[in-house]
Amino acid sequence: MSSAEVEFDQLCRDALREAGEISAAQRDAILADLRLRFEHPGQYVAYIDRCQVRNKISRLTRDVLAHSTDLSEVKAAFSQLATKKRAKVEVEYLDPLSEDFQLLHDLPFR
Repeated sequence: MSSAEVEFDQLCRDALREAGEISAAQRDAILADLRLRFEHPGQYVAYIDRCQVRNKISRLTRDVLAHSTDLSEVKAAFSQLATKKRAKVEVEYLDPLSEDFQLLHDLPFR
């Protein structure tokens, strides 16, 4: 396991411990957000989140469509999608993780 993987695993454990008791989908959302920030710092990322029910448990899956430091490249990557699918695309700029990083967002799937 590389030092980057160890660092990411520790970051995930810390975030989940801080989150307390949460649903499986909320856990998935935290891990997906951290993975994006860890893998694509300083970039724009386009993705689609999907909620799937497996064994009566809601789970989040995230499909990354594009990432780049250039927003126009990211937008161009999904501009040809069908209108209905394009409406589901989230585009986010990902600040690099810092020592005092806190996951500040509404947890979906409450």
